Amino acid sequence: MAMVFGCFALAIACLVVGWIVIQQRMAGPPKPTEERLEFNLGARLDRQIALGDKTSDEGKVALQKEDYITAAAKLGGAVKVWESAVDQISKLRSKPEYSGEEYSGYENKAQLVNQKIHDARQMLTVIEFRAMRQRVEQEKQKNPPPTPSATTPANTGANYDPDYEEQVKRAKMKAELRKKEAEEKAAREKAAGGTAEEPRKDSPATPETPAVKSEEPKPETKTETPGVEEPAPAPNPKPAQKEANGELKVEDFQP
Repeated sequence: MAMVFGCFALAIACLVVGWIVIQQRMAGPPKPTEERLEFNLGARLDRQIALGDKTSDEGKVALQKEDYITAAAKLGGAVKVWESAVDQISKLRSKPEYSGEEYSGYENKAQLVNQKIHDARQMLTVIEFRAMRQRVEQEKQKNPPPTPSATTPANTGANYDPDYEEQVKRAKMKAELRKKEAEEKAAREKAAGGTAEEPRKDSPATPETPAVKSEEPKPETKTETPGVEEPAPAPNPKPAQKEANGELKVEDFQP
């Protein structure tokens, strides 16, 4: 009788042990405790926020040294680090195991970091503009304007104009064009029977305009040459003829 009771007890013990083993295998590995999760994530977020603070401080030091390019880069990097920390906190609070009141400290951290992000962005609006101007100045120093040639001694020092050479070329081209127009005009007047003075060769930039007859000719002293007859004076050209000769003026139409 005792043997039967012992076998029955042994069978029950085996069933209990087997049931415990099966439950453990179905449950999987043990989950970490909430305190362990809070410690790991909290420490990681603290390190990330501290990295953003350090980067922001480096940017403020560069700003005091008027190194706007470095200051803008540092503050921009700090904003990215802080934004990543805030995003992690929002994801953390969405999990069921972090929905209790004991984890409300993460929300306070997120509010503080959001305030830092707001302040840094306000500073960046001014620093980025100055950094852009500083980059332009550095590019000018790396690529200075060409030195003026020996033919333009006045275009030096503080009065240096990089477009001076081009302006001189344009002025010469305009002078040559005016000279050519004056020559063509003189040729037209000569072909029409008029007289015009040739442009001076010593000053091509400022050619003299050909003489134009006025409506009331002044008396002139005639020099008689033996054997040569003086031509009769040409009549006063009408406005239509003056327009053909290129001599038309506003006064020709006044009474």
